[in-house]
Amino acid sequence: MNFKNSQNVIRRYCHNENVDSKFTAIKSGSGVFPSSEASTDKTLVLYLTFDEAIGKIVKDLSQYGHAGSMVGKPEWTDGKRGGALRFDGASNIEVPDHASLDLPGELTIAYWLKWDGVGSSWSPFVSKRGADSNYCSWVGNDKIFDYYTGGAVVSANTPIPLGGEWVFLAVTHDGKGKVSFYINGKFDSAKDVSPGHRIMNLSELGPTV
Repeated sequence: MNFKNSQNVIRRYCHNENVDSKFTAIKSGSGVFPSSEASTDKTLVLYLTFDEAIGKIVKDLSQYGHAGSMVGKPEWTDGKRGGALRFDGASNIEVPDHASLDLPGELTIAYWLKWDGVGSSWSPFVSKRGADSNYCSWVGNDKIFDYYTGGAVVSANTPIPLGGEWVFLAVTHDGKGKVSFYINGKFDSAKDVSPGHRIMNLSELGPTV
């Protein structure tokens, strides 16, 4: 997914084929993932369910209403529950940049993912990018769940299943130097990093792969 203006970008995208995603949520706090009443959660800055099933716009159910636009030809498909999007290696979702998406302190990124592991050696699934990243989460075909703070890369301990099954991934950063990983709702590990995130404001779209 991308959040972008002429200077800054966040993406929900994939450079691999046959990647399905159920939803993406980003919170300004350290909760692991949205509740069933996510649309009323005031800490959510982005919540895309991918339940539209038609069209080229995805709705943000957070209070900010950051609608996302399709780039390329992601396909609507069935999700873990409800709808999902299938990315073909040349498509993504872009969301206009907004101050609410600049998160120098606590944050949580969570999403459902189904990927067979085929394609590029790594693929950013959620990224707020300029020439560098404010924050970024991805999985490589080494099955490792990674997170980038804009200054350091940290990784979960447990390999995730790749092979066409749904997996729920969440990462939290407390803004004080601690990143925690959760896989299918279970705590995996916590890693120490530098406090906070660098706020990027540079004119480059997309990843370097």
